[in-house]
Amino acid sequence: MNKQSFLEAHENVGETYAGLVLGQDDEPDYHLFLLDEKPSSLLNWAAAVEWAETLEATIPSPRELSLLFANRPDAFEAQWHWSNSPDSANKDKAWAQSFEDGSRVLIAKKTNCRARAIRRVFI
Repeated sequence: MNKQSFLEAHENVGETYAGLVLGQDDEPDYHLFLLDEKPSSLLNWAAAVEWAETLEATIPSPRELSLLFANRPDAFEAQWHWSNSPDSANKDKAWAQSFEDGSRVLIAKKTNCRARAIRRVFI
């Protein structure tokens, strides 16, 4: 199946193809789609997770944010965006990525940041 055929079969209205994510640790590879819809305001981490779930989607992992920064930087404001990954050592923080310079930091979950939703199509 060529890329055009794949997109016609899998890309929904209101989303953009973002790239292929290679599986790690025996997980399957998958295609990543970025939903066009954005929250109307900045959100804390829990609200960002809940917002994405209302779209039947999720916020991206740190790895997926890196792919989005590489492949679709024009689709993001040059600000901090939440990942779906809380800090394993401190339950009050989660990872976020800057779409200004690509850096990644731990931020307090109560902080308001940008959020985007993604959908995965497993191969």
